[in-house]
Amino acid sequence: MWDIGLKSEMRLEKIFWKIYLPYLLTTVIALLIGVLLVANIQKKIHLDQIKRELTEKIEILRPTISLQIKLEKFQEIQDEFKVLGETQSTRTTLILSDGTVVGDTHFNFKNMENYKSRLEVHLALQGQANEVIRFSTLVNKECLFVAVPLQIDDRFLGVIRGSIETGKISIDLSSIYLKWVVPLLFILFVSSIVMLPITGKISNPIERLEKHAISLATGDFSKKLNEKRGDPKEIKLLIKAINLMQEEINKKVSTLIYQEGHRKAFVSNVSHELKTPLTAIKGYIETLQENDLTDRKIIRQFLEIIEKNSKRLEVIIDDLLTISKLEKDQEQATLEKSKQSLKSIVSKSKVVCDDKAFKSGVKINVKNEQDIIINVNGSLLEQAIVNLIDNAIKYAATGKIIELSYTVYDHEVKISVMDYGPGIADEHHDRIFERFYTVSKDRSRSLGGSGLGLSIVKHIALLHGGRVTLSSFPGRGSTFVIHLPIV
Repeated sequence: MWDIGLKSEMRLEKIFWKIYLPYLLTTVIALLIGVLLVANIQKKIHLDQIKRELTEKIEILRPTISLQIKLEKFQEIQDEFKVLGETQSTRTTLILSDGTVVGDTHFNFKNMENYKSRLEVHLALQGQANEVIRFSTLVNKECLFVAVPLQIDDRFLGVIRGSIETGKISIDLSSIYLKWVVPLLFILFVSSIVMLPITGKISNPIERLEKHAISLATGDFSKKLNEKRGDPKEIKLLIKAINLMQEEINKKVSTLIYQEGHRKAFVSNVSHELKTPLTAIKGYIETLQENDLTDRKIIRQFLEIIEKNSKRLEVIIDDLLTISKLEKDQEQATLEKSKQSLKSIVSKSKVVCDDKAFKSGVKINVKNEQDIIINVNGSLLEQAIVNLIDNAIKYAATGKIIELSYTVYDHEVKISVMDYGPGIADEHHDRIFERFYTVSKDRSRSLGGSGLGLSIVKHIALLHGGRVTLSSFPGRGSTFVIHLPIV
């Protein structure tokens, strides 16, 4: 037990981090993507601002410079550029239409080579104001260039160009990015705190289910599994199903005390039938623990399987309680009977099964229209007929018909349910009404049966002083008949 508990704690600790870390990683990735998007936007805004500033400076200079070029006042141009170089960090250059540099705010233009081949100059000389980022051989660095053509009366006089090193732009951007560091770290911190209870909301119910499943597996049905506020809907449904199962098992254990003679065989059969759904429940809980639980679709799928097995347990327990009560009534002769309309009982039984038959593609036909008054317990006889119809629906082929009929013959009432299913081989006929006996266990379980339906029919017939018989041939269907004495 200590070893099981230790392994459980280790698994649960592992599952918490398997949920929490992916959430945290997702948050970090989302923040990084957000930062990159904001950074790109900031970079574009900053570049646009620099381009706009360069363009505005050029536009301010353009009228005066154009006139000075036309009048060939190059010395005045250089003097003005020299003053500009002392007051601004961005560089401004004036190039004539033949590519000759005649002014520069940061360098001696007389030592500069011809600029006609520069991309931004070439484009501007064609009348296109443009922006270019390229490597500058003069400053030996990458620069942003903005070039605007100069012209008077459709005559190109030259190009005025502004430039700034991209490294300076990066420094400006870095200072902007640093402002985001503290808010992002704060968001990450808050997210990590917020995700702790969210993770716990998923892992804590699994922890309780896992511990409870271990208790059930070791045979302890005394403790009740409590719902907690905030549990997912699927978890609450599962808890209710498990608690109902425990209550019914506890009731059954109490009822079985007086049946000591049959206790060992009965407990063996019950344990065997309960083991499969219990193992499935425990197995899927462990599967949930060993896998990444961030995908709620997978969680829901697994919980539906667990719920299905829980419902199977519920069906088995309900049928066990029914048989127990029938045996007690038989021993104490406490069955309450009254005059009943057989036609009404058969009609009610058909109505109960109509929906299931429709969904299975099977039609139920009642052959008799006449009425027979019999002295029976109406609800029990209806249950017996429903069990036979339900059994026929499970095994009847789609599109087939189930024949339901009743008649009086040789001082007894015969109620027949006939299907056109696969039939039952002779070797199974003698045991077909035993508890938990099925021709095909796998098929019975897949169809949701408890293995007790026909046994209940037999007990109800015996309780009325009657019997139930089977006539069947493989491939030709089966006919179950309830024989009740006319009293």
